[in-house]
Amino acid sequence: KRVTMVDFMGYAGLDPTIINVPDKDKLSWAFYTEGGQDVILVSSAGKSICFNEDDVRSSGLQAGGVGGMKLKKGETIVYAAPLAQDYETTQEVLTMTAEGYSKRTSMAEYSKQGRNGGGIVTHKLTTKTGPLVSALILDMDTADEANPATNLLVALTTKGQTQILPVAEVPIGG
Repeated sequence: KRVTMVDFMGYAGLDPTIINVPDKDKLSWAFYTEGGQDVILVSSAGKSICFNEDDVRSSGLQAGGVGGMKLKKGETIVYAAPLAQDYETTQEVLTMTAEGYSKRTSMAEYSKQGRNGGGIVTHKLTTKTGPLVSALILDMDTADEANPATNLLVALTTKGQTQILPVAEVPIGG
């Protein structure tokens, strides 16, 4: 769903309903965009889709949402975010599976699609890797190559343990 900031202005000081979410669904992601930005959605099936926010028409606060990515039964969106204007050269996607396998992929390898498609494979999954549980956009133009200790990935296990990994040690893959 896409809502303009102007839509919120008339509800200042009130507690409006932003989106009607069916009981079988859950709203997990919301973010601000500058207008005309591309966004990425990543699924638990290891697929992702990039499309321009203008593909989603602006709607009033009471309206429901529109399909962003087709999901099969049991699949979920594990990450959603806006992309930088120059994302093809400045950003990477980091993905991590339930069994701890991770990789980075340059956004230059991602083609843009229309919304509500099936997406493209972003992380090949097997029974060994398990499903995709997380993803993250990395801004490579802000990475501090001289001080890799500032570029750390912190992952929490289901048992509550913390795993700290330098981003530079996460393999780059296609």
